[in-house]
Amino acid sequence: MFNVTEFTPYIATNVLNCPSFIIERAVASAVYEFCSKSWCLNEETDPVDIVAGEAEIEFDGDLDIVGLFNVRYNGEIIDKYSESELDRVCPGWKSLTGTEPTKYVHTDTNKVRLVPIPSQDADDAITARIAMAPSPRATKFPDVFGTLYFDAIVAGATSRLMLQQGRPWYNPSLAGPLQGDFRDKMYSARNVVMRDIVSRKPEIIL
Repeated sequence: MFNVTEFTPYIATNVLNCPSFIIERAVASAVYEFCSKSWCLNEETDPVDIVAGEAEIEFDGDLDIVGLFNVRYNGEIIDKYSESELDRVCPGWKSLTGTEPTKYVHTDTNKVRLVPIPSQDADDAITARIAMAPSPRATKFPDVFGTLYFDAIVAGATSRLMLQQGRPWYNPSLAGPLQGDFRDKMYSARNVVMRDIVSRKPEIIL
């Protein structure tokens, strides 16, 4: 794990007189945003059982869950729909029952609703990939933030601090380019994650 304090020297030189604890808070916020919008930290869930009559599936993770994708039934991808899409293509979907789910609605960051409602139990039938983020109050982060995404987090945290009005380190003119660099790196990371997903279901958008 990579400690939040290891970012401090690279940020402090651009935000003179900023206390270390404020820098650390900005780092944690930048990491959280980076993960939330790029889904760069993701893993496949353990299989979840289907219970007859229960449409909602909830997934658990070691970190905060910020999204999910690649929902599968017995290893086969099932398609994501919004409620309005289902109203058009599958009237009565809220009460529809069936033996196998063919669609799902993303109802919460860690929950999906299967369509049709399962009419029979199935063990270890549903999996997904969950996107996760360390807590905004975290002090340690996965090692990838000390290597691949280090510069992005430095830029993101520094720009956050430079936009704090009334502080001695307030500097919006320098914050803009740094914020742009942070976003460029964040969306580049997202593109790596999303490449396979978009080819299957283009409407999945962060």
